[in-house]
Amino acid sequence: MQSMPVSAWCPRTASATASCQLGWGVGHNITLAVLNRFAKGGRIDSAPELDTIHTEMKRLSVRAATPMLSIASLSGGNQQKAVLTKMLLTDPAILILDEPTRGVDVGAKFEIYKLMFALARRRGVSIIVVSSELNEVLGVSDRVLVIGEGPVTRRLYQ
Repeated sequence: MQSMPVSAWCPRTASATASCQLGWGVGHNITLAVLNRFAKGGRIDSAPELDTIHTEMKRLSVRAATPMLSIASLSGGNQQKAVLTKMLLTDPAILILDEPTRGVDVGAKFEIYKLMFALARRRGVSIIVVSSELNEVLGVSDRVLVIGEGPVTRRLYQ
């Protein structure tokens, strides 16, 4: 079996220490998982890091006055998009999204759905969506499996 990178994103914990460093800026939170890309001689080369931050914030429409603004000051939807941006920088082959639109406004939901479709179509990322919203599941899925207490209990849609 081939080894491949996998990233999991759970908005319920998007502001938790494991997902975000709340005292840090949005930009540094975004590049945290890939700092090795910007390391030179034991130091971080800030120019390419800032280029990546600006590019990724624009691509995912993360709205912040500046990348140095504390991530804790962003709306929940923008915090979630920043965490998702961080995960995408790792170039995962599989992305697990747990309740990807919980607690976000309609506009942010639409942006997240657009991104999910683009990732699957253009980059070939396999996406596993865990959601309690049936309409969301049916709207974004090629295949739906209902899992109850371990095993698959039903196939709803294929």
